[in-house]
Amino acid sequence: MSEMNRREFVAAVACAAGACMMCGSFAGAADTVADAGAAASGSKIDAGAVTDYAKDGVFDQHASAKKILIARENGKIYAMTAVCPHKGSIVKLSANGQMLECPKHHSQFKFDGEVTKGPARAALFRLGISQDADGHIMVDPSTKFGEKQWDDEGASIAVK
Repeated sequence: MSEMNRREFVAAVACAAGACMMCGSFAGAADTVADAGAAASGSKIDAGAVTDYAKDGVFDQHASAKKILIARENGKIYAMTAVCPHKGSIVKLSANGQMLECPKHHSQFKFDGEVTKGPARAALFRLGISQDADGHIMVDPSTKFGEKQWDDEGASIAVK
């Protein structure tokens, strides 16, 4: 086997670096495709009993695993995606508990999902929500409501 010259070495290193970067991109794309597949399958998420959300506020116990937030406000319960519309990170309750914040680029959102500080430009999507016969909240991640559709049927449920 002959030895590589400098030009061949640099080309090989560049190809290897590019291949490594593509592997990372494909891994992220695979996660996105898997999430989209779950949403497209129409499988609903049981977010627990309505009584689990007895007072107004945002509840993030499903944010990491299921990528949803549940909020109760003014006699309504609604579900939001926990995925920041800017770059796809999971939003969290801020340290002071007064807003939602993306830990990656620090976009901030009101508890209703409206963006208050960028770089995100769009609000968090609301997700389809219903209540089953047992009083459980069922979230349909395949049904999304943009900010102008938040008052549409299926974007929230009324509670007492």
